[in-house]
Order: sequence, then C-alpha cells, then structure tokens
Amino acid sequence: MTIYYKAYEIEEKLDLYFFHPLGAVIAHIANAVPLRPNHLTYTSMVLGISGAVMVYWPSLALWGVVMMVVSSIFDSADGQLARMQKTGTLKGRVLDGVTGYLTFITIHLVVCARYLETHPFPGILVIFVLCVLSGVSHSLQACLYDFFRSQYVSYVIRRRLPQEKAPTEELTGFLAWAYQDYTRRQRRMTWMRSALETSLGKLYPSGELSSEVAQAYRRWNRLLVKGWNLMGDNLRFLYLTAAILIGGLEWYFYFAIVPLNLIAGVLLLLQSRSDRNLQKEIEHVVGY
Repeated sequence: MTIYYKAYEIEEKLDLYFFHPLGAVIAHIANAVPLRPNHLTYTSMVLGISGAVMVYWPSLALWGVVMMVVSSIFDSADGQLARMQKTGTLKGRVLDGVTGYLTFITIHLVVCARYLETHPFPGILVIFVLCVLSGVSHSLQACLYDFFRSQYVSYVIRRRLPQEKAPTEELTGFLAWAYQDYTRRQRRMTWMRSALETSLGKLYPSGELSSEVAQAYRRWNRLLVKGWNLMGDNLRFLYLTAAILIGGLEWYFYFAIVPLNLIAGVLLLLQSRSDRNLQKEIEHVVGY
C-alpha cells in the first residue's frame, strides 16, 4: 500500500512506522468511498477534542490519550488523501492546524479544571499563570515546528524559495485571521532567516534553486529539522501520558514551559549559525 509522505526524510520514527502507515490505510479507504480530505480533518477534530475532554476523569484519562492518538492517525490520513487526490488547499492546511490547536486548548482547560477540583481555591492563580505560560509556549513552539519543516521541504524537496501563500477567497472570517496571525508570528520569531532569503532571492530571482543549494541546505539542516520535530505532538502525547500516570496533570504545563522552551532556544541559536554558514557557502560557490 502506497504511503503518501510530505517529505520522508524529515519524518519522525513514530510517524514513519505508526501514524503514516495507519493513516495510509484510512486514506485509501476514504478514497474508495469516496470522501474528501476535509471529512477526515473534521473527524480528527472531533476525536481530538473528545479525547482531551476524557482526560478530566482519571478512569478515562489514558483512553482519552488513545483517542487523541487516533485523531493524529486521521490527521495523517487527511494529508495523504489530499496528496492522493491532488486536492490540497490552503484552507485544508489551516483547518488541519486549527484542529491541533483546539485539541491542545481543550487539554489546557481540562488540566486547569482537574487541578482546581483537587486543590484549594487560592490555587486558581497558580494554575491560571501556568496555563497561560504553557499555552503561549505551545503556540510559539508549534509555529517554529511548522516553519522550519515547511522550509526544509521548499528548499530541499521542491528546490524553490519558500513563498508565503496569500489568503484566498476560501479563507474568510476566523480562518483568514488565524492564518495571517500565524504567519506573522512565524516571521517575527524567525527573523534570522530573512538575510538568507534576501541573499538567495538576489542569486535566484526566479525562485528556482540549483541542486547545489538544495544539497547545501540539506547538509546544514538535516539534523536541525530532526530537533524541530521535538516541538511536534508526539512528544507532548508521551509527556501527557506520563503526567496522567504520576497523577499530576499540571506537570504537563511545566514540560511545555521549561524543557521545550530551552530546547527551542538552543535550536534557534543553532539555526541562526547554520543559516549564516549556509549563506556564506552558497555565496562563495556562486562567486557572489
């Protein structure tokens, strides 16, 4: 059975050997029915939010994680179905992202509700601060995760300078706002990339990159993109499971605030150095 990867070389092991193979099964079944990618996206959304709500009850919490894992399988399936049917759209991509955000917003609310049930009322301030810090951290980390993975696909797989897609008529209201806000935050956090893009824009005004540039980008970013994968959902599900097992859901907040932010900070420093070295190498090769 064909598995339709976005880019094989940047995928995590769990995705390669679990989520994508199972997602391919669902995508092939959906294609035979036939269903559209957005049908799978909405199914993923319902499963993800329902699973997050289940975490509130200790007896159902682990089953809630299982349901969120199933949601991620459908998340993989909708992308594969879109590539199979060649029907990928910006709206589908935005809906896909919104699904993940709604699931994790629900998790944050559930953790707060569970904490307040087992702690005195003054604890509301503590858990509220942790919730906000964790939510902001998660949002920024998700932006970085998506940005650098998408950039890798553009430079290495498509061999084109990345181009931000403008909102189309299919994006209106909340979806249009969410997309514009998301891309603005990505650009603010990845300002160090602008020098590389400006330099390459002068060297390759058509946007088409040479194989030498693609190979150089791969060499400087192959390990870094694996590091950015740590900002994805898989590690969060594992840590949420650990928090459930130790009986302290609030530890999920600490995980997003402390270790993941430290990792993101280190990766940004390494990414900045990598971009400078890549820019120098490319300009030296082409004699710019």
